[in-house]
Amino acid sequence: MDTVSPPRKREFLQPPTAQCRSLATELNKVPNQSKPAIPKSLSVLEMLKLGKEINEKATHPIELFGFDIDLMAWSGSPTTVEFAVEKEAFGEGGFRKAFKATSTTPGFRDRQWVVKRYIQASFNIINAINQTIEQPTKKVIQMHMLARNFAAQLEQKLRNEDNLELYGETLRYKKIYLGKEEDGSVVSVEEYIDGKFAKYLNNNGEICGDESHLVQRQKAESLAHFSYEHSSYELMVVDMQGSGNCLVDPEIASKDQVVDDEYLFSAGNLTKRAIQNFVEAHRCNLYCELLGLQELNSL
Repeated sequence: MDTVSPPRKREFLQPPTAQCRSLATELNKVPNQSKPAIPKSLSVLEMLKLGKEINEKATHPIELFGFDIDLMAWSGSPTTVEFAVEKEAFGEGGFRKAFKATSTTPGFRDRQWVVKRYIQASFNIINAINQTIEQPTKKVIQMHMLARNFAAQLEQKLRNEDNLELYGETLRYKKIYLGKEEDGSVVSVEEYIDGKFAKYLNNNGEICGDESHLVQRQKAESLAHFSYEHSSYELMVVDMQGSGNCLVDPEIASKDQVVDDEYLFSAGNLTKRAIQNFVEAHRCNLYCELLGLQELNSL
């Protein structure tokens, strides 16, 4: 929010006293001499602070890998992007810390980014289940891209049926990448979303939020319903939160937890329990009707 500066006080020139007039007369008798400008010296603390600020703005490369949901494949070669990552995290979850970042690389410098790094405790948990850090990171990105694809399909369906104007702005997920830093650390890099965050749907399928976010909550319900119906009732996008119509960090609840000896999605996949919780709590709203979705309680 722009800040408004308080009105400046008007400065009025006061008439000089007799003493001031006398001093001014004496000064006028001194010939005008130009004196060399002496630069102001910096204290050691000021110089250290300046050095710290410069270091904090230094960039370092991160190799980015994208996931193509249509091809179901990762990019073969990475895109190297220069990022200036802030030293202090602005957010922290159960597994990772989030750091704001900017870039000088074309295609990335026109917006802010978030670099998410794992906290030390998460390394122990991931190692205990015999996984590398890269494996859960890839699943996080794949879930995000799957949710992003469902949101795009929802919007396209509304366009095709001329219902987008009635539905209004759809919920969306922004870009996300798998990143590898110079020291080998695996991170996720995603577009930064500004504003106050709210949660509309938990990962256990329970609907949440208050009346101040009623529209976004109902649209989140319609997206969950849409993903369930359009996946032939195999999975559902849950754990929806964000600012306004921009969502982050989704979870996917699948009908089955293990397929071909592989655990689907992440530890937040509460499978049939989450799906059933949503089905029992959800009541179709205007946005479900505009999408032509079938009533879940009739299935």
